[in-house]
Amino acid sequence: MTPTLAQLLAAGEISRLDAHFGECVARLGAGDLDDAGRADLATLAALASRATAAGHVCLPLAEIAGAPVLRAATGDDGPSERGDEAARAALGTLSWPALEAWQAVLLRSAAAGDGSRVTPLVLDASRRLYLHRLWEAERELKAQVSRRVACPPDAVDESWLSGALRRLFPRGADDIDAAVEWRALACLVVMTRRFAVVSGGPGTGKTTGVIRLLALLIEQAFAAGKTLRIALVAPTGKAAARLQETVDAQRGQLPVPESVRAALPRETTTIHRRLGSYVTGFYYGRDNRIPYDIVVVDEASMVDLPLMAHLVGALED
Repeated sequence: MTPTLAQLLAAGEISRLDAHFGECVARLGAGDLDDAGRADLATLAALASRATAAGHVCLPLAEIAGAPVLRAATGDDGPSERGDEAARAALGTLSWPALEAWQAVLLRSAAAGDGSRVTPLVLDASRRLYLHRLWEAERELKAQVSRRVACPPDAVDESWLSGALRRLFPRGADDIDAAVEWRALACLVVMTRRFAVVSGGPGTGKTTGVIRLLALLIEQAFAAGKTLRIALVAPTGKAAARLQETVDAQRGQLPVPESVRAALPRETTTIHRRLGSYVTGFYYGRDNRIPYDIVVVDEASMVDLPLMAHLVGALED
């Protein structure tokens, strides 16, 4: 027996918004489904909505099909609300339908497709169920990143870069046993790529490393008789302010010419502001690129998928 939306809602496994979304999708896209099929469609739509609210891009049907309801719905994120204990106990003996049964419901429904036409739900070849907006954003981001990864980088003077990295990341006596200076390696990777992700835990020096990276890029551009247009952005005003504080604090400590220090950005903004956000969209996008050579996104893990897709799509090639 598959749990109903009412049971899931009472148990706190979905929110009211998830339930309303599921009902709407089942009402508008049931097609020739019978009552049981419509109920399954409503549940699938509600669970996809729930996954999105929990910060996931999609609902991996192959992972939860046939699994106990409470374990599958709760996952690592916990239920939307604690819910009624009796309602939760009633779900304790239930499992989700088999993957084949769920696939059959989606294939017969007008509310789901493979992305070739606009439908509320998209089921991909790996049996991941998306809300259409997130499926589209993921596909767009993948295409934008792939294009830039494939684009050959500018030539780098290896001798200069080696010396500059040693100057900016000097190894002290305490570092003699360290196998790798990870910030220097990150800079080396970014200097030879069109697109890069720098990751690490708190306190590992990501931001200070990126500031030295910008100094390297500015120094390299000056040597070639160029100047760089650099934008520093973050997902929130608080994160942007912290980034600017770090840049300002590090500026005077860099072992670089004063002209390079002066060229470091003096303004950090939110992504929305840099893209020119207004009520119905953004000023900058694929048809009107933002005028920067380098864009640094701090706290990138906080950026939602549609916004990141739009930002990368707005970058110059």
